[in-house]
Amino acid sequence: MKNKIEEVLVTFNVIVFALVITLTGYSQNNDSEYNSNIQLIHPQLECYVDDYIERLESAGVDVYWAKDLTTIDFSFTMPVTTLGWALGMNVDNVTHIEINAYSFEYLSDSQRDFLLFHELSHDLFNLEHFSTLLMFTPMPQYVDQLYVNIAMNELIKHLKLKQQ
Repeated sequence: MKNKIEEVLVTFNVIVFALVITLTGYSQNNDSEYNSNIQLIHPQLECYVDDYIERLESAGVDVYWAKDLTTIDFSFTMPVTTLGWALGMNVDNVTHIEINAYSFEYLSDSQRDFLLFHELSHDLFNLEHFSTLLMFTPMPQYVDQLYVNIAMNELIKHLKLKQQ
């Protein structure tokens, strides 16, 4: 019962969020690589999403987007200590990720990769914290591109094993 209530609340929040985004002038992403009926991805975050998808697909990992709604955007109401949320985790018809707008501007490019890859892994694959190096929380203090590459390689191995 609790899971059903959580699913309804998440779906309701996502619909309200999508309506707000639409009314505030965000354009929809109509690229064929995202298979949801509605895709709203902040332009500043799209390059991280594209990089994540490209890495997985080039390694032979199947990526399944939510069929109803994909939203990946900034939040201005998130606690300062929280970098991001994957609100669509375990809700298969919705991919909904929010990134702390304030904290994001202070992150390095590698930390931004790690953050988006982490939240996407929660939402697209329903991965729990500590299931792979990429899913560790809080984010390690020092994250460089080598660390991100190692974490992504481990994630790819993990996902390939799950998809067999």
